[in-house]
Amino acid sequence: MTDSFDRPETFEPVADLTKTTLRNGLVLLIPLAFITWVIITLILGGLGVPVPWLFGIVLSLVFIVTISKARAKKLDAMVEAMSLTLDPHGITERNTVATRFVSWEGLRAAGMVKPVVGMSVGQLGRGRDRSRSPVVDALGSAAAVKELGLLGVGTVQLAPDANAMTRTTYHQNETLNGVDAPTGQPLVALYLQQFRRDWPEERIGEWVNHFRPDVFAQAKALHDDRAHLASTSMRDLAKESWAKGKAQAAAERAAADEHDEPPNRGF
Repeated sequence: MTDSFDRPETFEPVADLTKTTLRNGLVLLIPLAFITWVIITLILGGLGVPVPWLFGIVLSLVFIVTISKARAKKLDAMVEAMSLTLDPHGITERNTVATRFVSWEGLRAAGMVKPVVGMSVGQLGRGRDRSRSPVVDALGSAAAVKELGLLGVGTVQLAPDANAMTRTTYHQNETLNGVDAPTGQPLVALYLQQFRRDWPEERIGEWVNHFRPDVFAQAKALHDDRAHLASTSMRDLAKESWAKGKAQAAAERAAADEHDEPPNRGF
């Protein structure tokens, strides 16, 4: 592959993105399946159906499988439309919902970017948002998987056919990944791991390093830290933490002793 950075280069999503996304969302199906089973069992019990809990299990499983298939089909269509383009002007990430663009000058940092979460509607109590689906929305936020990406000042352009719910969701998520202090603009997140799992060590990382070596250094450090954590046992991590804490405590004691030492007075 050429090392040139004067022509646009486009990347497709990783091959197993749909499968991985569905697997990460399995945690949402557990409480949904339970709630569905309870509701169906109560209805069947009220209708006098024998052994309502058993029929409830079967019907709730059919319901969950139907939802899963519909979600997989929707994800497949979205993944097929995804692309990441890097050129001398900046980075453009596209999907069926939105197009994100951040120029090289607009990049601010590498970090663990948060995904867009569900929409909240109405007001509850003292002006707090009330979730359209409190249980699913809360669990969705808890299950949301952060990934190593980039943050910067840029633009998010929604698709022309985006519905009102999508527009409201993106509006509510504008400041999800923070705000740029100098300009006050919401930071735009670029989800690069959807295109290359280890992007700091691959071609995408070469692009970032060419135009913004300072941001690349942050990304590489975060990537290496995560790789180290993944390959290190809990026992070794505990030893490392203990050693670091012991060294820090010794340094603090030495600094305190030096500060408290009486001045040397000559005669």
